[in-house]
Amino acid sequence: MLKPFLQRRFSRARLAAGLIACLALAPASGALSAPGADKGQAPVRAISVVAGGDLLFDRGVRRHVQEKGLRSLLAGLRQPLSGADLALANLECPLTLRITPRPKQYVFRCDPEVAIELRNVGFHALSLANNHSIDQGRDGLLDTMAALEGAGLVPLGAGRSQREAHRHHLIMAGGMQVALLAYVAIIIEGVPFLEDLPAAAQLQEETVAAEIAAARAEADIVIVTIHWGTEFRAEPSDEQRRLGRMLIDAGAELVLGHHPHVLQPVERYRGGVIAYSLGNLVFDQRRQDGQTTALLRCRVAPHRVEDCQAIPLEIKRARPQPASADARLRAAAILQVPLAE
Repeated sequence: MLKPFLQRRFSRARLAAGLIACLALAPASGALSAPGADKGQAPVRAISVVAGGDLLFDRGVRRHVQEKGLRSLLAGLRQPLSGADLALANLECPLTLRITPRPKQYVFRCDPEVAIELRNVGFHALSLANNHSIDQGRDGLLDTMAALEGAGLVPLGAGRSQREAHRHHLIMAGGMQVALLAYVAIIIEGVPFLEDLPAAAQLQEETVAAEIAAARAEADIVIVTIHWGTEFRAEPSDEQRRLGRMLIDAGAELVLGHHPHVLQPVERYRGGVIAYSLGNLVFDQRRQDGQTTALLRCRVAPHRVEDCQAIPLEIKRARPQPASADARLRAAAILQVPLAE
């Protein structure tokens, strides 16, 4: 069972909401923990990390939810996430009841109840370091963090300031300390960069190596998720390759990319693994390359990724489901990793 560590102080009301929302679940929201906390309580073992791409619950996906319900929408993820010690993805829309849209072309919002269903289906942490997390303003971002925390999920790459957003989160899984960091490496349209207001963690090359080093000092494994690249491009850009390798060189073992909305190859680099884009996971795009997708399942031991496999999926009417034979072949050819049985 995933055991995160909390240092963030919550209001009495928020704690009550979280206990009600996930009475039968271990809480999964964390910030910095004391070095070595809970180490030695269980023997260290390799863990299963399952990662997916972009989650959207607005636009065409909202219509599906209204017709069939959230549980139906997410049913295809329950089995592939069921054995994960740690499951994470990228949440592409604020969870808020506020309707205060930013002045930009694509503006999303979804209901806070989504958080509970995402926890129930098997997720443990979600990245908010993307170009849509502030679509409903900075208060909308805080609402999103509160909704995730209340459901027992870890919100990654967001905070009440840039400094807080850049902090790593520590969890315990399989007797290992796992550090999680999340960044956005593209321009966030309509949102000025301000250090001291609620924000997504914007990648800053002059500080990222020190941030990863701080995480590594407290953890057995460092995982970075990053929002980058060019939409619908089948291959990672030179900039993605440069940044991804820089993150591994700085001390990360696993780098998980999203934003292009299509799958891109997985690369082994100096003992680490870079998944340049995990495509869509729940989305309403009708392009075949946006509907062919996969979860990446990695077996992770202290300071190394032992192996990775792809769990191919196919998105139909916004719903992820087991891939057809053709879609399995397409996913395998793109990702260049073995397929899970």
